[in-house]
Amino acid sequence: MPFLDYAMVDSTRQLVFTLSEPKPLPTVLTIFNAQGEKLFWSAPPEGAFFYYLTFNLSKEVVVVCSYAEKQNGWHEWFYSWDMKRNALSQLGPAY
Repeated sequence: MPFLDYAMVDSTRQLVFTLSEPKPLPTVLTIFNAQGEKLFWSAPPEGAFFYYLTFNLSKEVVVVCSYAEKQNGWHEWFYSWDMKRNALSQLGPAY
């Protein structure tokens, strides 16, 4: 994976999350299964950059996106990968 910036294992769902292509913040999120197969790839939401990966209370990996302009009063927001919809879902502000 070129220009890997950050990676984190989601042992709850048996996934590996990676952030790559920093410009200066990462611009690509890729999710792999335990066998190394790519399941999901995404650019950040419009107007945002991927900031970092962390765990939610359910011990699942979530990504924090940072917006230059505040969104509903916040610059940083938590996003989760919805496996059923195969899409990122906004969870709430990251503080």
